[in-house]
Amino acid sequence: MYTSGSIFDIVFFLVIVSFILYGLLLIVEISSVKVMLFGIALIVFSNSVLKGLTYGIDDVISAIGFSFCIVGFIKKDNIN
Repeated sequence: MYTSGSIFDIVFFLVIVSFILYGLLLIVEISSVKVMLFGIALIVFSNSVLKGLTYGIDDVISAIGFSFCIVGFIKKDNIN
């Protein structure tokens, strides 16, 4: 189980990565659905292939995938 300190670290990591991704995706024209699907693909990859690693890299990749999903949900598409 995670301690409250590690949960706050993961939330802080999510916020920082989400702001960075949102800034990068404002420059690049990518659909928000594609961004969310890439986030889901990262989460599935992390949970199926990297499950049970002792170093915790699977948790970091899952957090990055979750931040992709958050940014894809918040980002607005410019339809012309």
